[in-house]
Amino acid sequence: MRDHLLRDNISIDVRGVLLDLDGTLAVGSPNGSGYALLPGVMEFVEHLRANKLPVVIFTNGTVNTPQRFVEKLMEAGLKIETSEMMTPSNVAAEYFVSNDFRTVLVLGGEGV
Repeated sequence: MRDHLLRDNISIDVRGVLLDLDGTLAVGSPNGSGYALLPGVMEFVEHLRANKLPVVIFTNGTVNTPQRFVEKLMEAGLKIETSEMMTPSNVAAEYFVSNDFRTVLVLGGEGV
């Protein structure tokens, strides 16, 4: 059932799941070229989706764009959409847009 997420004796009304990327779902390679998924990640995400729970993956990394994070995760075997990936930069951009900022000075690399 949807409201029994992990254990049958805990009943919570879950409407979506926000998952941390680095060290929780996957570990990045030392040279930054890709990710290795941690054990059980694919099954856990499939379980969430099978229970019709929206999944969003968040990272505090700003080196890559959300699309590049998605590509690296797909290469590791985790199927996600760009709309399911959040970075500080795209959260900030959504904040600026929703608060009617007209001009923003951006300092940073491609991911920012």
